[in-house]
Amino acid sequence: MANQFERWHPLTQFIYFLTVIVIMTVKLNPLITLVTFFGLALLGFLIARGDFLKMSARFFLPASLIAIVINPLFSHEGATILAYFPDGNPFTLESVLYGIASGLMICGMCFLFYSFNTVMTSDRIMYLTGRLFRTLSLIISMTLRFIPEFKRQLDKVKKAHRCLGLKQSRLKDGIDIMNSMIMWSFEKSIDRSDSMRARGYGIRRRTSFHIFTFTVRDIYYIALMLIVSGWYLTMLFTENIYVTFYPLFYYGGNLILSIISYVLYSVLVLLPSIDIILEEIKWKSLQ
Repeated sequence: MANQFERWHPLTQFIYFLTVIVIMTVKLNPLITLVTFFGLALLGFLIARGDFLKMSARFFLPASLIAIVINPLFSHEGATILAYFPDGNPFTLESVLYGIASGLMICGMCFLFYSFNTVMTSDRIMYLTGRLFRTLSLIISMTLRFIPEFKRQLDKVKKAHRCLGLKQSRLKDGIDIMNSMIMWSFEKSIDRSDSMRARGYGIRRRTSFHIFTFTVRDIYYIALMLIVSGWYLTMLFTENIYVTFYPLFYYGGNLILSIISYVLYSVLVLLPSIDIILEEIKWKSLQ
């Protein structure tokens, strides 16, 4: 069953991901990075549950740990020296803090794109870009569909070879499997082109079908995203929120305005998760 976030309008979803990316990357801010990390981790868990945890343990968290470890080893900037490496280079507090912040940002970006790939399906991308870039959106949509389809067919061919007991060299097996996949790809492309021609692709007056409805809730959500992003960027460029790592780590600016900015951004990041959780609570109460 689709969750509440997947029922959002594609434009609302796209603006949400774009807003989070812009705020997170425009200036490396430890608190913003931390809020984004936990907010997107919660969203990914609510969307995919066990699959998200497996991907995080296998790829996302190790990548962030590598970034956290590598930065102090190769970056020796900073005035607060904690120790010295055997080659004489300093081990500084500022490089450690910057490595932690950059590692969390990398992991948060992985969480974001995982949720994006799960929620923004090919039909949603086709809906957003079809009117402006029809040919490009069709190519992107067909590519996104073809890759998992190719992978499933490849697994079927490999299992068929094992069931038939064809024991040859690995090179020979690979060539046979690749030949089968090439022929399958040609057949799929011919079937798809015939289907597109039968449905009238290429004629001038062409309509498109979609099931997406832009509701009042989407208007409220988009307005909130634009207000929060505009507020935070204004506070950042006017230095009411000021963060620097080198040569000394310093966190300054207007305290009250900074707290308001972080609270608003926390609400923005957690907005899809709140929607999903409220829906689950309502569903269980109705049961």
